Amino acid sequence: MTDVSPQCLQIEGLQSTDDEESFDTVEIQRAKSADTDEGSFYSDNKFVEVEALVPFPHPPQPEGSIESVLAALKAHGISPDLSSWCDRACVIRFLRAENGNVAKVVKRMLVTMEWRNKTHPENVVCQACIKNHRAHDLRLIDSDRYGRPVLYNCFRCCDAREPTVLLAHFTQEIERAIAVMQAPVETIVWICDFEGFGMRDAMDPRFSVSLINMFQTHYPERLGAIVCLDAPRLFSGLWSLAKRLLSPSTQRKIYFARGMTAREQVANALFHPSTASWLIAHMKDNRVKSKVKAAWKLPHSMPPPHKHASQTN
Repeated sequence: MTDVSPQCLQIEGLQSTDDEESFDTVEIQRAKSADTDEGSFYSDNKFVEVEALVPFPHPPQPEGSIESVLAALKAHGISPDLSSWCDRACVIRFLRAENGNVAKVVKRMLVTMEWRNKTHPENVVCQACIKNHRAHDLRLIDSDRYGRPVLYNCFRCCDAREPTVLLAHFTQEIERAIAVMQAPVETIVWICDFEGFGMRDAMDPRFSVSLINMFQTHYPERLGAIVCLDAPRLFSGLWSLAKRLLSPSTQRKIYFARGMTAREQVANALFHPSTASWLIAHMKDNRVKSKVKAAWKLPHSMPPPHKHASQTN
C-alpha cells in the first residue's frame, strides 16, 4: 500500500444550500453570451459524433517484433511481480505506441518496469479518500456497451485537489479499471465533467502535467476516449498547454460536448439504458446546489456493472 498524505481544500460555492438554481442554466447562458463560435469547446450544445466513441480495431503487429521485445526484456530480467504485466498484449500496446520500433519499445518498457517495481501502482490506495469519502470524485461507474471500463468525475464534487494526492487517486482508479477488463478489451473511457471547474484548477497545471506524463509514459494505448463535458472558457489556457504535451494520437481521442442534450447523448451512446439514466440524473444533480451538498453527506453510489456490458444492444 502506498500512503499519500491528503491536503483537503474547501469547495467554493457550496456554503449556500437553499438556492435551487441550476448551475447548468447559468453556465449555458454565459457560454451563449461570451462565445458565438460553434467550433469552440465552450459553445452551447456542442455534440460528440456517436461514431467517434465506438472502438476501432488495430492492425496486427509483426510476430517477429513481439518476440524480439520479449527476448530483450527477458535478457534484462523480469521480476516475478511483473511477469503477468509483461505479456504479449502489453508488448503489442507499446509497439503500437512506438510505431513498431523495437529498440524504442524495449527502452520504454524497461523504464516502465522500473517505475512499477518502485511505485507498485497496482497497490496504491488513496489515503485522502479513506479519511474523507468525498475527497475525490473520479471512480469506475460501469463498463460501456463495448465492455470498456468507464471512469467519471465532476470537479464540483472533489475536495482534495493537491496534485500529489490527485495523482495517487487517479493511479488507483486506472489500475482498478485495468483489473476489471476482460480480453479483448484493453482501453478505458474517461468522462470528465467540468461542472465546478474554477480559477484554482485553471491556474495550477501541475496535476495535468503529471497525469499526462504518467499516462503517456506508462499506460500507452490504454486510453479509448476522453469526453470533456461543459468545459468552460476558463479551461482554454490549460487546454493549450495540455495539447503541447499530448501526442497527436491521444489528442484525437479527446472530445468536447456541451449542454444538457449533449450530455444525454454521450450517456445514451456509451451505456445501457439503466446506467445511462443513472448518469444523466447524477450529472443533473451535480448542477443543483442543494443536491450537490446533500450528495456529499453520503458515500458514492453507483449502479452495479452490467453482466452483458460488452454487448452493443
